[in-house]
Amino acid sequence: MKRVLTGLSALVATLLIGFIGVVTIQPANLHIERSATIEASPTDVFPLVNDYQNWGKWAPWLAHEQKTATSESAAGVGAWTTWEGNQTVRKGKMTITASDQNRRVVHDLECMEPFALHGVTTISLAEVDDGTGVTWSLESQQDFTIKMMGLMIDLDALLGRDIERGLGRLAAVAEASTETPR
Repeated sequence: MKRVLTGLSALVATLLIGFIGVVTIQPANLHIERSATIEASPTDVFPLVNDYQNWGKWAPWLAHEQKTATSESAAGVGAWTTWEGNQTVRKGKMTITASDQNRRVVHDLECMEPFALHGVTTISLAEVDDGTGVTWSLESQQDFTIKMMGLMIDLDALLGRDIERGLGRLAAVAEASTETPR
């Protein structure tokens, strides 16, 4: 019996060390990016992504019940928003760190719950033939916990789906605001 327990312990230890090794060699950087074309000009899209007061009209996570707070000046560099929600959207903060008129908005993203994640999101705008090309990206350094989650959950698919939903909602709002009454 002692030999069986020793063998099982060795097997469990080997599997655990192997799992830790596999997690450790995962990429240190998480990059998620999605793009869409919006049938509106960059001057119509920019205020929607540069002002946290407008995020409630299109952001994919704000449909969930949650408490939010926004800085007194909700637009441009230094503006921030916080949220605390339910099981779907927990707790975090975003701060605008760069804002280039009609070109891009960069946000410092800090998720505090259900797990800690610090990243940078960038929403870039480019004039294209059909309106505005919008690219929304997330960059984050992956700690051990995020790397481990990435082995079990496709973070690109999970978070990418939210970004795609947000781009779709952003397009609907921007395009509706540019329609002329008949």
